[in-house]
Amino acid sequence: MVFWAWLSQFLEQNESCARALALVEGWCETNGESRPTFDTSAYCRARLRLHDEFLDEVHKKIESFAEARVEGHHLWYGLRLKAIDGTSVKLMDTPENQAAYPQPSGQAAGCGFPVMGVVGVLDPARGTLSDYITCDHRQHDIKGFYKLRGHFKPGDLAVGDRAFCSYELLALLKEGGAESIMRLHQRRDAKGDWKRGTHLDTSLKDFAGPLRHPRQLAEALSLFEECLRERIIPIRPGRQEPRAVKTRPKSYQYMTKPRHEFTEIQHRGKYRKAA
Repeated sequence: MVFWAWLSQFLEQNESCARALALVEGWCETNGESRPTFDTSAYCRARLRLHDEFLDEVHKKIESFAEARVEGHHLWYGLRLKAIDGTSVKLMDTPENQAAYPQPSGQAAGCGFPVMGVVGVLDPARGTLSDYITCDHRQHDIKGFYKLRGHFKPGDLAVGDRAFCSYELLALLKEGGAESIMRLHQRRDAKGDWKRGTHLDTSLKDFAGPLRHPRQLAEALSLFEECLRERIIPIRPGRQEPRAVKTRPKSYQYMTKPRHEFTEIQHRGKYRKAA
């Protein structure tokens, strides 16, 4: 119950704990169960008890469920696509997170949030994240590949951006039976030309041909133009659609000091920077 309530917060774009508890109450009423006490602190404490072993088991069940539904049309020319990429996420401002994943150096001490780097392997055929590693957000993405290398099997096609474009990486994937295609590294001496396929580095011997064939490019452009012609926008006299937002941003100050040292500057309508 706690897991599904927690998951609902993500699915509803980071809704509040009170909203999650309201969904639990609604579920209990629908199923004839007694309603829990509306106490968000109790829910938050219960959420902290969702241990890693339980979440790993949930992940394995999702992977198994998705893998059983992979069919031939989910492959690309018989190859299983596996995308690898890196990103970063902002964590809660706790002493433990600050110690493990320090905040960016450009932020004043005590005023920012810890930032964690993430490198993961995405399986488009299943629509799931196969695995990921966490790291310092300043670490280069390619270092995560060496820990995730085992997820690329024979018959897979590894897809990545220019951060993963190295001959060593391509050779290691080829050694394990996997093909690869990466965005060409910015330091490689090659002028970008999509018709010639020089934007990409790949282990596939017959891959660049379909990209650069003029006839296929012309067919794709023709189909695109045909789709555009079908989208007819009717003339609606008197209709006015100004570019505006419904809500105004709050005129709060920027936090330039830790919260316990910060002094709020009172102003009737707008904050001003202290002298």
